[in-house]
Amino acid sequence: MLNSSSQSSGIADSAKIDRLTDVLWRHPLDNSYSHRTLSGATLVAETPQTNLAAPGNWRIAATGDQNNDGQSDVLWRSDSGQLRWQMFDANNNLLSPVDLLTVSDFNWSIGGTADFDRDGQLDILWYNRSSGELGWWLMNGAQIREVAMLQTVGNPGAWNAVGTTDANGDGQIDILWRNDSTQATGWWLMNGKAIQSVAYLVPNEPDSNQQVKGIGDFNRDGTIDVLWQNRITGATHLWLMDAVKADGTQVVRLENYTVDRRAGAEIVGVTFGPSQIEPDVSGDLGTAQKQDSAIFFHRQSLGGTDTSDAYRFTVGTSGIFTAQLTGLSADADMELISDRNRNGQVDAGEVLAFPWERGTKRESMRRFLAAGDYFLRVKVVGGSTNYALASNFTAAASDPLKFNLQVNFGTGLEGLTAPARQAILDAAQYWEDGILYRSEITTTNRLAIDLKGVNLNLTDNSPDTITFAFAQPKLVLEGGKVKINSGSSTINTHRLAELNANPGYLKGVMIHEFAHVLGFGGLWQQVDYTAPNGVVSKVGNNFVDLTTATYQANSYAGWVYGALTGQNTAAAIPLDRLSLSHWDEDLLDTEMMTPISELLGVATPVSALSLAALRDLGWQVNMGAAEAYGLPRERAAAANIDRSQLSYGGASASVGAALKEHSPNCGCRQHLSIDRPKSLGFTSLQQAIGIA
Repeated sequence: MLNSSSQSSGIADSAKIDRLTDVLWRHPLDNSYSHRTLSGATLVAETPQTNLAAPGNWRIAATGDQNNDGQSDVLWRSDSGQLRWQMFDANNNLLSPVDLLTVSDFNWSIGGTADFDRDGQLDILWYNRSSGELGWWLMNGAQIREVAMLQTVGNPGAWNAVGTTDANGDGQIDILWRNDSTQATGWWLMNGKAIQSVAYLVPNEPDSNQQVKGIGDFNRDGTIDVLWQNRITGATHLWLMDAVKADGTQVVRLENYTVDRRAGAEIVGVTFGPSQIEPDVSGDLGTAQKQDSAIFFHRQSLGGTDTSDAYRFTVGTSGIFTAQLTGLSADADMELISDRNRNGQVDAGEVLAFPWERGTKRESMRRFLAAGDYFLRVKVVGGSTNYALASNFTAAASDPLKFNLQVNFGTGLEGLTAPARQAILDAAQYWEDGILYRSEITTTNRLAIDLKGVNLNLTDNSPDTITFAFAQPKLVLEGGKVKINSGSSTINTHRLAELNANPGYLKGVMIHEFAHVLGFGGLWQQVDYTAPNGVVSKVGNNFVDLTTATYQANSYAGWVYGALTGQNTAAAIPLDRLSLSHWDEDLLDTEMMTPISELLGVATPVSALSLAALRDLGWQVNMGAAEAYGLPRERAAAANIDRSQLSYGGASASVGAALKEHSPNCGCRQHLSIDRPKSLGFTSLQQAIGIA
């Protein structure tokens, strides 16, 4: 039971720990199980878990919600290596078991379970203490969809993987390690499969008998805590932790409580139950529930006419704000809002973070905030659901994961005016606002774009008065996946006078071009990559159907397009047939990422469709940056443009509006942005994309 022999301030009172925690115990003498349910500092119940009894040759290897029903399930492993999920319903009744593959090599152990690839399925982390190999089984129910290998661990005999969760609120699944020799304990803070940094627990736990038995947010403060058990005495200690330091190097213990003493029994699982549903709060900004700080937790429900809840908080200094939305049974989203004009409405540019996930998947957000007032709003998309909302805030002067586009002005641009230069920087700022934080598709959070000016010519060597600019990413192959490490863009200086005269127009051109640096269009298809040994392999994505010239329906972008067309399902998106790297001009008309833009003064919005396509590539996009857009009521007239003479593989271009007929419902257009057509004849990734 909880007692007062802690190493800090005595009993962990319910003001600090006020959620239900279920600790599952195994009693080796008779191989029986029981669980103790705690509510704050109070023991609510201690109950034998009779339906968990198993033959002596089976052991619990992990726990987790395998079938997404909100109940914790148990993963067993037998002495022969057979794996089996034992699942429970809401009344703790057994459901039909699910068998997985047999792993008979016991050098391999399970380090944890989590939704690593955010597809709504519970994945399994495996670690080989002999070879140091480490990898995820990416699951589709009971089937292994893919094996994602991570970095091999040095000195593998000393290190144990003891837990998996999102430790720093960036939406990535991190790994907690314990060293049997040095007793060091620390997080691998991950960016997908890459290690971002290592954050050690401070102070160190020097006792080699202490074992990590559970991790999670025990006190609902938005940070991940650690439950220890002494393997000799059975004593259990709970470390309440601070947030990961901004530089990603430390996690400091705030308090340490002795929770339980049970000699001869071992903890084999920890699960967290919901608190009681709180009274309803308003979804309007003007009547949002005020929070005492930026660190809060709420358990609420939405449905029917109650479609949103809003929480208001204030930060007195700059820092890193994170939030998690979990426990969903219907599609719901969260938005971070700054009501800059204090009108109680959400206006354009006021949604700072909207990390869109479809369905009931866990949602995470991370944003660097200046001092000020903010709102966090939860909205249900359809149906009804309970939800758990946990936030955290760490004071900091900067965020090492904040996404930045660094434009390097190079040669040939000496004639750009100051307003024109600022327009280009404003275009970069749009994408800094549109990307929440460093994403798995990049090798860095600071993406450099080298910009230069060149007098371009057509293929017949006459001056190119069509092309405006073009851009492309520079790529590397890392772990078998294409990643962006920088970009380049060229402005046609034949058009410099027009750019200088219309800086607002230039901003739109460069928003379009910088989207291509982020991989829009250029990374939709696989290309041939020739390795140094001459072996050619296919790398990249498969979003394009070459036969129909469409972007695949089963995608984030496909769901947005389905909604735009009035369907309640995903739909294939028509593409520009010449380049296969833009949306179809005739059908999507004024959208920013079609190949033809509008006349001066006509809006060319970056819609949710284009942001969703970047989400498909792996960018952590802010869907709140999407601009209002609807499909035209009639198909636009085709442009009378000959692109065959464009040099540099085609590029962004501008011609007179007289070359295009008027369309009665969308206005006349000026040929502005034709990115280079996709060539299928390239034999290497370098040739196709332009790796430096």
